Amino acid sequence: TEQVLDVWGWTPYLGVEATDTISAKGRCSEADAILTSGAIAQTLGELPIPVEVVDDFTSISEVDAALRRIFDV
Repeated sequence: TEQVLDVWGWTPYLGVEATDTISAKGRCSEADAILTSGAIAQTLGELPIPVEVVDDFTSISEVDAALRRIFDV
């Protein structure tokens, strides 16, 4: 995720954190979006922010596509 933000020049504007499911739910008011696995997305339920499922976080193209869906880039 950080690599994609670096390419876009957005690193100074967005932070990336790895959290567990409970922390993600509790901190969603501080987040712009959540990128997560399908299994965790199902446990999160409805949230007031975009939730994008990413199967392979090592895939720059997959992370890029997820961020583009969220931020309409």
